[in-house]
Amino acid sequence: LVCNDCSTGMFNLNSEDCLVESFMRRTYNNQSAGAVGCIAPTDISWSFVTDVFLWGMYDYYDPGFLPEYGPYDSSNYNGNWMPTFGNVAGKYFLQLGGWPSLSDFYKTLTHQIYTSHGDAFLRLYTTVPQTMIVEHPSRICMDGGRIVVKAPVGAMIALSIGNDILAVAEADGTYQLIEFQSQTPDDVIDLVVTKQDCLRYEAQISHLDVPLIGPAIIEEQALCEDYLYTLNVTPTEIDMLTFDWACSSNLTLVSTDNNKAYVRPNGTGTAYVQVDVSCHGYNLCYYYKEITISQQYNTITTANINTNTT
Repeated sequence: LVCNDCSTGMFNLNSEDCLVESFMRRTYNNQSAGAVGCIAPTDISWSFVTDVFLWGMYDYYDPGFLPEYGPYDSSNYNGNWMPTFGNVAGKYFLQLGGWPSLSDFYKTLTHQIYTSHGDAFLRLYTTVPQTMIVEHPSRICMDGGRIVVKAPVGAMIALSIGNDILAVAEADGTYQLIEFQSQTPDDVIDLVVTKQDCLRYEAQISHLDVPLIGPAIIEEQALCEDYLYTLNVTPTEIDMLTFDWACSSNLTLVSTDNNKAYVRPNGTGTAYVQVDVSCHGYNLCYYYKEITISQQYNTITTANINTNTT
């Protein structure tokens, strides 16, 4: 809510709430149902002076409103509809105004009385907000101090722990390497991505107590699948044998050489099914970019497996 009338934001009244307080404190069925933010003067406002102030505020939202005034190129601008920032931009525009009626007295007064009640980064939607597609790992190593994030062009990426901001970056639509000071193990890093006319994206990233020494493989998910095998007993009789890997496919990093990681699966399966533990080399991919390896490990089944063997 932006109100331009005198004293509608005078929050120091002793007798009752001012207009914007009434809007923000409104409830319905004992639930908050009022405005989430308001900008209004805390005292008497002056005609035309406040008009100029509002012109500057709106041009911050839409630079096409006053195309000859900065600070953004309207042809390449994605929108920045944040009222609290607009409140500041309007005051800068007013201060630069050269109309005879805009004396320094009225300018200073207007700077003082227009206050913003609400989150400084509250953003207005100009259309139905869209859901952003953001890619990132769910876990990072203890001493990595880096993460790769892919977000839509122009989105703002922020990493934080509690009230401490670790890093901020503007997305360019590609996989971006964002570096920050290494944190202590088991800390949970908050990832927040925002963009005009898009829903806010939030995720939590685990900080593993695992040092990063050269190329590493970290298991994100163990997938156990049943495979159907056919054994020809006689030309006219077919027995169906079903078995699973019993989650024995966890990988161990054996060594690294020439930008390759050599891995092998842990364990050797069951008495009937053996996993070939030979090493296989895979080219290391871009940091944290996922790759899928399929059918690289052979299984060896022993002869004379009885029917219905589990």
